[in-house]
Amino acid sequence: MKQTLFFLFLLLTGCVTTTESNVVLAGMPKNQVIKIEGIPDEQAIQDNYELLLYLNKIHPEFSNGKADYTFIFNKNQLIEYSVENISQKDKIQVTVRLTAKQRLMRWVEQLSLPVNPSATANCMIVDKQVNCSNTK
Repeated sequence: MKQTLFFLFLLLTGCVTTTESNVVLAGMPKNQVIKIEGIPDEQAIQDNYELLLYLNKIHPEFSNGKADYTFIFNKNQLIEYSVENISQKDKIQVTVRLTAKQRLMRWVEQLSLPVNPSATANCMIVDKQVNCSNTK
């Protein structure tokens, strides 16, 4: 009986989780994202923005797939991330990719575009301006 209790105790204490997160979340500093994801394949900086690019990284939701990951930071805080070019890891695929610098340049250029009203609830375009209301 004592051996069973001791074994059960060891089993349960071995299952304690740590408080350190392995999930990337908006607002994280760049060094924490690198600690989770590893050293990026490419980096680019423009204005106050920095982009980290990971190419052909194994995608956790697809056991047989790889993808490109893009992380964008403003003043060292993660503000946006995306997954692109999901593909099967055993399949030979020729993909034309933008460099980290090209991706960041296009992303910064898009900041000056008007907000897509379809992406925001209760918005209308009036005189080429997007107007949103808080009606419930």
